Amino acid sequence: PTKKLVDEKYTGKEYTDMNHAYYTNLDYLFYEYDIDMWVCGHSHTAKSDPDFNKTHLLLNPYGYPDENHQFKLVSKIL
Repeated sequence: PTKKLVDEKYTGKEYTDMNHAYYTNLDYLFYEYDIDMWVCGHSHTAKSDPDFNKTHLLLNPYGYPDENHQFKLVSKIL
C-alpha cells in the first residue's frame, strides 16, 4: 500500500523502472482513516517495524525459495 515498504535493496537504479509494479501509492488512506491493521503481500523482505501512521502492516515476505528462510506462517492474527 506504500512505497515505504519497498526494501532498500530494491531502490537501486536497476529496479527503478519496475518498483511501481510492487506497490500502490495509498499513503493518503493512512491519514484519512483510522486503520488498525493492513494485511498485504508481495514483499520479498520483512520489515522489523512495519507501522505507518499508527497502522500495523502485516506483510507476507515469503518471496522466492532461496529467500527469507526465517519466514513464519501466521495462522491466527487475533
